[in-house]
Amino acid sequence: MISSDMRFFVFACLAVSLLSEPSFAARRYVRQARGRSCSRPVSCYNQTNELYCMACAISGEARGEPAEGQVAVGQVILARVVRSGYPKSTCGVTHQAVRTRYGSVIHQFDGWAGDHGHVCEAQVNFARIALNKGPGRATNFHASYMNPHWRLARLGRIGGHIFYADRSSVTRSGWQKYADLQRTIFGGQRTEYASLANAIE
Repeated sequence: MISSDMRFFVFACLAVSLLSEPSFAARRYVRQARGRSCSRPVSCYNQTNELYCMACAISGEARGEPAEGQVAVGQVILARVVRSGYPKSTCGVTHQAVRTRYGSVIHQFDGWAGDHGHVCEAQVNFARIALNKGPGRATNFHASYMNPHWRLARLGRIGGHIFYADRSSVTRSGWQKYADLQRTIFGGQRTEYASLANAIE
């Protein structure tokens, strides 16, 4: 029979291991992102908040993807912000429209508003993690079942998306915008999202 002291010791060890595990919160965000429940929903309708524009794009393009895939989509948005030829804001990037060779006009992030016109706390946190990690090399991505024949450098696949890099150059004003975004959104509280970013790598 296990003594009360032994039971307390086992319980304390379990509690410490759970609370000290950096991926504990990350796993909660992943479960929430893949499930139907949604805490603190944020509307994507006419959204102008830079963080929420990223979250709406992540939700519309990658909701249900692995955590790495959702963060990677956020990093694509940031990669465009810092490069030439793209708008210098996350909302500008996610709302940017292009004319196809068939004459129709589409948004480059065509699913940016999400299936239900709102995003959950999970996608907002994935956007924060992307901001913490910084712009990636990828500037474009598409679903793995598509084959658009892009003349871009293929970087690899994460989940259901394949990522590419174009030849656009990084600009000083773009990096300044990224630095401003980090200061605005994080202030001095980046530690939590740094640990989440490390947990999903």
